[in-house]
Amino acid sequence: MKRLGKVVIVGGIGMVGKELLKVMKNHELVPNKLVITGERTVGQRKSTPFGRKKVLPTGVEACFGADLVFLAAGASISAELAQPLLDEDKNVRIIDLSSEFRYRQDVPLVIWSINGEIVGDARLISMPNCTTSIALMVLAPLKSILGLKRIHLASYQAASGAGQDTLEDLEN
Repeated sequence: MKRLGKVVIVGGIGMVGKELLKVMKNHELVPNKLVITGERTVGQRKSTPFGRKKVLPTGVEACFGADLVFLAAGASISAELAQPLLDEDKNVRIIDLSSEFRYRQDVPLVIWSINGEIVGDARLISMPNCTTSIALMVLAPLKSILGLKRIHLASYQAASGAGQDTLEDLEN
């Protein structure tokens, strides 16, 4: 088990946030303090793998004093929160799970098991989308074995990329 400090998951009750919580639990990454934020369920107590947590309003205030903030609520929320958080707290690290920072040269785009070493001292880290991440988990070892230089990949992920509400609509 690895203990983490204060962890905030912005969008912690959405599809990405819920999956992140499962991954943390499965990898025995246990926050000393866990804060989840959301918009539609503010004030409600939600079950997480780390116990029931009260959902706080999404905003900079919920993130103060965090060691690690996951932005899992979409690009517009990431754009709104990332810079104020970085300016306010010189010790926080932010991992953005949206598309907001993926194309910025000054923000490392990371798949931890493939190129995690590039993070260095970066305080803002971006992650590729789900299709890219999954494909590269298979392709990275093949690159070294087969010498792959380029691939062309087509993805049809529109439904899952649209979020929890769209997936629920499709199921019903």
